[in-house]
Formats: sequence, structure tokens, C-alpha cells
Amino acid sequence: MTMQSQMASLCGDLVSNGGSMLNETVLATDESFVPSLVVVLEHLVKLSPPSGGQITRFHAIRPPEISIKDYLERIKRYFGCSNECFVLSLVYIDRIVKCHENFTVSILNVHRLLITSVMLAAKFFDDVYYSNCFYGRVGGVCTKEVNVLEAHFLSLLDFNLFVAPREYNQYRRNVMAGGCFRQADSRGGGHAFSKC
Repeated sequence: MTMQSQMASLCGDLVSNGGSMLNETVLATDESFVPSLVVVLEHLVKLSPPSGGQITRFHAIRPPEISIKDYLERIKRYFGCSNECFVLSLVYIDRIVKCHENFTVSILNVHRLLITSVMLAAKFFDDVYYSNCFYGRVGGVCTKEVNVLEAHFLSLLDFNLFVAPREYNQYRRNVMAGGCFRQADSRGGGHAFSKC
């Protein structure tokens, strides 16, 4: 199964029924979203090819010593961004995977994808955000590299950071359903979002 189909099954494909996607109200996101996001990202990393997939600007030479969980907790603590930024972050990463056939989320790129996607979500969505220098210090990436990652990430998204309420709610719901993830894996059946 390709990374695109895995992301689609985890995040849910959105099918428009012809109605306006802007009429839906955005659901509030609370503190429990980040731990659920960790579960989803760890699963995606496990699904990536052993080689780490196609090399991109986001790839590290070797896996970072900090876990995905600890990295996201660090971002959450120091960025001071809204919980909604973490939902947007996943939407952005998923768009890249869907639009770029050979792009995969792996242990070699997930940390830089996270720092970049959450930073962009904060800049786009929140009223208050910080400089790239600050975000780089939090994420352990030099400012010059943060600037390059930001520009590349935006180009991969065709500079489209808007997320419709319906799309946002779908990702939020599917990730929150990820609480069933560990149980499904331990029983050996399906992925997190099957019949949770």
C-alpha cells in the first residue's frame, strides 16, 4: 500500500457533496489532540520504506535522538500556539504526500516536517507568532535552514495554507479516533480508524 493510500485511510478522504464547505463550524481542539497525533505519526513512520523513501530537503542524515512524542511536546510547550495548529500541521503534511507521489513520512524527515508545518500553521492561523530564529532554536534547526524548509514546504503546497472547516473537522475527528490505534495494533487487526 502506498504512503498516499495509508494517509488517506488514516486521515480520511474528503468527498464534497456539492454543498459549501465553508458553512460547517470548526470543532474546538483540546490538549488531547497532540498525543493522538503522535500515535498517527509513529504509525506512518512505521509504514515508510526501510530506506526512508525519496530523499528531500526535510531528511536528516540519521534519525534524531529525540522521539516524535518528545519533539511534539517540546513544540507544544515552547511555540505557545493553539491546538488547532497541530490539526493544520497534519493537513499540510498530508497534502504534500498526496500531491507528490514519491514523498513519504519517515523517521528521517518527520521532525523537520513537524517543525515547519506547525510553524506555518501558527503564522497562518494564530494572531501571535514568533520569528524563524525562535522556531529554529526550539526545533534544533539553524535559522537559515528553517528559512529554506519554510520556502520549500510552501512551494510543495503551492502556497495554499487555507483549510476549509469541513476538511479541518475530518482530520481532527480521524486523529482523535486514533485512541483506538494501540488496541487495534495489539490485536493485529487493521489500522487505527477501522471501526473505532
